[in-house]
Amino acid sequence: MEGQNGTPRLLAIEAIRAQRIEAAALLAVGIIHDLNNLLTVIAGSFDLLAEEGGQPDSGYVDDGRRASARARELTGRLMALASGERSWRAVPVNMVVAETAGLVRIVARGARIDLDLAPQEVLAFGDESQIRQVVTNLVLNACQASEPDRGPVVVATGREGRTVYIEVADRGTGIEAEELERLFTPLASARDGGHGIGLAAVHAIVELHGGEIEVSTAPGVGTRFRVRLPTVEE
Repeated sequence: MEGQNGTPRLLAIEAIRAQRIEAAALLAVGIIHDLNNLLTVIAGSFDLLAEEGGQPDSGYVDDGRRASARARELTGRLMALASGERSWRAVPVNMVVAETAGLVRIVARGARIDLDLAPQEVLAFGDESQIRQVVTNLVLNACQASEPDRGPVVVATGREGRTVYIEVADRGTGIEAEELERLFTPLASARDGGHGIGLAAVHAIVELHGGEIEVSTAPGVGTRFRVRLPTVEE
């Protein structure tokens, strides 16, 4: 009898474990995905430096250095993920968004990104590196989906009750209904040449943080993602 009664609980535990393994795998893949983006920043920064004649005050060297530092941080997160380590703390969301937007502007050359940040810094509780992943993927996807002549990608932050929100809106072609249903499925991408890795990792990270993500879209109008994360209790 004891074995029979314990079966549903064991199945539930195994189901939760499977979910955690899947989320961890998505995070690992997402880190590698972002690492590739950062290496693109490094290469692009030094290409631009060469085009400008190698002037040391051009700013591209600093961009390359910042991207290199982020790449090292991400590889450190891979090791931490493998060991099960978690590093959660108060994360300054405005700062993360501003820094990430600067890097994405280099990756997506010609992209227009406007920031509408909360007047005062807002703090989310979580892993800063993972929250950077969320912002990087959402902003980069928005830039790639946008049509520059229709307006910029707008990234906004703010606070709603006990949550902090990050909103990314583009004026691209929007997402069709059938694509919306599998938007966060790994390896399913609505973009030509895309792998669907970034958004799957975004979804996994937001869930691990106890947050939520909303998507509103209209074909021919654009798409808006709003992520809500727990804030730091005052």
